[in-house]
Parts: sequence; C-alpha cells; structure tokens
Amino acid sequence: MFGWRRKEVLARPITQLMFPQGLPCSDDQVPLICNAKRSDGSELPVEIRNKTLVIDGKQRSSLFIHDITDRQQLERLRDKEAREDALTKLPNRRALNEHLPQAMARARRSQKPCAVLFLDLDGFKAVNDRHGHAVGDYLLREIAKRLKASIRETDYVARWAGDEFVVVLEGMNPDASQSTAQMLVEATEKPMTMGEAILQVSTSVGVALYLPHATESAHEVLKRADVAMYEAKHSGKAQVRIAKPADTISLNPIKDEHDSDHSYHPGR
Repeated sequence: MFGWRRKEVLARPITQLMFPQGLPCSDDQVPLICNAKRSDGSELPVEIRNKTLVIDGKQRSSLFIHDITDRQQLERLRDKEAREDALTKLPNRRALNEHLPQAMARARRSQKPCAVLFLDLDGFKAVNDRHGHAVGDYLLREIAKRLKASIRETDYVARWAGDEFVVVLEGMNPDASQSTAQMLVEATEKPMTMGEAILQVSTSVGVALYLPHATESAHEVLKRADVAMYEAKHSGKAQVRIAKPADTISLNPIKDEHDSDHSYHPGR
C-alpha cells in the first residue's frame, strides 16, 4: 500500500514513514481522513481509525489505515454526475444554480456587469414528433456543442430543462451581450442532418443584465431573462429581447408550470 520494503521500515517511526508532518490527532470514536506519504513521496488519501491501548501502564495507539483512493474517485464522479446533464454533458440546473450567484459576486467585486441569456428552442417539439426522441436527443447534443463553441472560454452554458438553455456572460456590456445573443440565434438556425433527415430549429433569447449595484437574487435575474425570452417567442421567435431593469417589474418566482409548457425531460 505504501511501497516500503520490510527491511526499510523496521525500527523506523511511523511519522517518519507515512506522516512527516506528525501523526494526525484522532478520536477513538471518529475516523480521520487525511493524506499519508508513500515511499516514492506521493500522497495517498487514507482513513485512520484509532484505538487507544494501555500496555504495561503505558498508553499506546493501534491504527487501522485504509486506502480510500477509490472511494474519493467515486465520490468525485458522483458529484460530477449530480451537476452534469446526462444527454448534452453540459452543466445542469443544479450546477447553474451554484454558478450564477458566484458570477454575480464576481460582478460586484470587479464592478463589471454580467449577463444571463435564457434560450428556448423554436420548433423542437415538431422535430421530436416527426422524427422521434432519438433524433431530438441528437439535435439537443448538437445545439449544446454549437452554443459552447459560440461563447468565450470564460463564459458558461448550462442546460436548464428540455429544450431550454442558459448562458452566463461575465464582464459584458449591454451591447456586447445582445450581439452575442444574436450570434447564438444564428448558430442555432444552421440546418443539421442526421441520416436522411434535415433538422432545423431556431431559438428565442431573453437577456437580463445584472449590474454590480443591484440587490436582486440569482433567481430574480433568471426570471427576468425568462420573461424576456417569452417576449421574444411571442414576437415571432428567433429573436432577442432585453429584459426590463429589475426595479421596473414585479419579480415572482419561476412558476412550476413553466416546465409543463415545454418538453421537459430532465437528464434525457
């Protein structure tokens, strides 16, 4: 486990071999997780269970040291899967809900606004109905790739639900965010083929600008972008609409029935 040969470790203290910073304090009842040193100098994540013994009037410790490398890798994988959309491999709604408040905090710290773009595909249901869900899934994967390829490396795109996506642009002025939104519309509209099928959809985009001095929450910013997206859709689709400033509208929580208006297939 640690790569030591028997003759190398005899008569040498465990702190010198595995814990050069000193043996971690451990409670008899609670296992301790820390890093131990291997013979080649690399670190090994371990769980230590300690049992205190009294032998000939002297206190001793019995240590059970367990390699938890596989466990930690599995935990990281589960954590990633919990925040990743299974179909498009984009961050999912949970990941976005964690990312957006952080982006807003950076906007306040840098005094540079960020923009939230809410996208809803136009014509996706028709593709699903005509060609089936397998083709619809292919289309969503391709749209996800196009969106990611159309924004900066520092920007963020997530799948919100079904055929809805959210893009977060940091350090963007209003004009630049609107032109980026228009670029996403154009990228989405380009036809794609799957076998003999020619697939084409468009997208309606709502843009909400978050200003560093604003007091609104991440949920409220998303709601403004969502409302603006519906305005774009009702105005003829394949359009971009800028949300009204936060202090000019009444912000209510995003309604649960919002998802029922679209084909919502989480993780599909």
